[in-house]
Amino acid sequence: MGQRIFRDYLAECGDKAVAIALNREGVACPSEHRPEQNRHRSQDGWQAGTVAAILQNPRYTGYAVFGRWSKHEGSPTGRAVHSRRSG
Repeated sequence: MGQRIFRDYLAECGDKAVAIALNREGVACPSEHRPEQNRHRSQDGWQAGTVAAILQNPRYTGYAVFGRWSKHEGSPTGRAVHSRRSG
């Protein structure tokens, strides 16, 4: 689904146009897959904001970097573990 959103966004020039197309074709939006977890959602399909969030999400854009955080022992006994940015 992510590839299609990117392709349609580039072809149709807008997140609102992509949302309209997905709704027109009856494609289930992310909140419809887990309605019990998304009771606060209005269940009215894809929104431009949802498409925009996917387009900016590092998991979909390819900019996700794994291992940004590392664990460092904080005390001589080794019991305290702190996470710090790797750098």
